[in-house]
Amino acid sequence: MRHLLSALEYQFEHILRRTALFPGRHVSVDMIVNPEAGALSSEKRALATAEALNRLARGIVGPLRDDDEFSLRFHLTHYVGHAHEIARALYARSVPDVHLIVSVGGDGTHGEVLSACEGSTSRAGAAKELYFVRLPFGTGNDGADAPDLPSAVRLLLGSAEPRRTGQVVVSPREMQAFRAFNIASVGLDAYVGYLTNRLKGKFGGDLYKLIADVMTLLYERIVGAGPMRVDILDEQGQSERLERTFLLVALGVSGYRRYGGGKLVLPAYENLCAIEPLGVLGKIRLKGLFYRGEHVHEPNVTMRSVRKIVIHYGQAIPLQMDGETVWLGRENFPLEMQVGPPDTPILVFAQSKV
Repeated sequence: MRHLLSALEYQFEHILRRTALFPGRHVSVDMIVNPEAGALSSEKRALATAEALNRLARGIVGPLRDDDEFSLRFHLTHYVGHAHEIARALYARSVPDVHLIVSVGGDGTHGEVLSACEGSTSRAGAAKELYFVRLPFGTGNDGADAPDLPSAVRLLLGSAEPRRTGQVVVSPREMQAFRAFNIASVGLDAYVGYLTNRLKGKFGGDLYKLIADVMTLLYERIVGAGPMRVDILDEQGQSERLERTFLLVALGVSGYRRYGGGKLVLPAYENLCAIEPLGVLGKIRLKGLFYRGEHVHEPNVTMRSVRKIVIHYGQAIPLQMDGETVWLGRENFPLEMQVGPPDTPILVFAQSKV
């Protein structure tokens, strides 16, 4: 396995030394690699990833950046939370000019890396520019800054544009706060994420969809769904209260977001989706609509644009943040979710620049 990781490092250096990003300036790149991420989680998957990256790298020509314009370091993670620790140290490091912190993993790794700058007001040496880049090496890759590996390579070569992304701050009672940079949710999809995380190391393919298909029918029997109160503060500062039974409540950093391997949970500008229970035939029908983003017009689906929600609930329920899951008990409610300002700098794939 180590030789495959070494091959990936060689290929990334071949690509990045030919980048057109920030011409005439020194670019310092730190790549944080999660060797347990979906694309690297077995020797077979890692080999396929290395071969795909090699094919892309072989076609790249152009002038090399020398050491006066470029530096590159790799960092392997070894346990949950390690990516955050590495990124935190890198965030505080002084660099000559432009600093890229590149996350090579899935949405959980990306979340750890992006949260590294949370609560920090300064950097050692005050780098002139810092950007995070999230490469799609996970199982779902809904929060990555490029949709696939070819797009990721083009991003690194120069087809990129700077943006700022926000976060959802998730604060259960009597627990630490969590952060999501794509979607946070409670209920059915969090339970699907929980099962997916437990099983994805053993099986390949679209495991999320398979589990979702089954759990859509069985979730209420296994976990249960009870009355829930959701207090909403919308984007205009207006309040609303929903008191119903919900199968899931999902809140995104913004609208137009996917989750669970490309499922169109938030297909338009609204960033809140709450779904009430249905009968068996209704669930089967809704599942297909949900995958295509056509669920928003159904009578049992509530869509809103919000800044903050507070959930009151009286039993255990799973919570997920960008695919990483924890279980909440009744003592962890009320649960607060708040959308923070877009203050984290990222580089995203700019298709128009290809």
